[in-house]
Amino acid sequence: MPATERQPAASDEVLASEARDGSLAAFTELLDRYDRRLLRFLMHRTRSISDAEDALQETCLKAWRNIHLYTPRWRFCTWLFTIAARVAIDMRRRNGTVRIQQLYDDQADPAAASAQAEAAPDNGLWTLARRLLPDEHYAALWLYYGEDMSVREISAVLGRSSAWVKVSLYRSRRALERAMSAEAEAGAAGPPPVGGGAAC
Repeated sequence: MPATERQPAASDEVLASEARDGSLAAFTELLDRYDRRLLRFLMHRTRSISDAEDALQETCLKAWRNIHLYTPRWRFCTWLFTIAARVAIDMRRRNGTVRIQQLYDDQADPAAASAQAEAAPDNGLWTLARRLLPDEHYAALWLYYGEDMSVREISAVLGRSSAWVKVSLYRSRRALERAMSAEAEAGAAGPPPVGGGAAC
């Protein structure tokens, strides 16, 4: 084979099988593919950059300890995000409450806001979604559009029924459509004329 020809990258499932056979190199390559995506997902589940980073580390450790349980019946990303979702739930339970810190307000951790802005495509739309939607609905929307997961895979990750996922996606899209229409109408109306108010 010519030296310039490159072998195609191994699929996640092939690497997961190698990792299951004890290959740390294969597992490290999988983490390189997913660590940023997992962090982005966990930031929305924990709402705190430090908690998200802790959850990411715990997810990676759990995945390595349990890689022998992975089966190609599921895509590797579905299996991995399911672990991450459970870690986030456990972290919330340990903390006793869901943090209310927002990533987008003035007090947010600048590193978290920067990572979010860099990671999310069409950040304005995702910022609007983050503001409008409850956490579980936002997660479903992100996994569908951001991670290209099927309804069945999202159902497995979030521990919800397929019907719930479908209804959530529908309602989330409708909520975003209404919000964007309202913003467009407000922008088309323009600012009120200066001094144009009615006399008292």
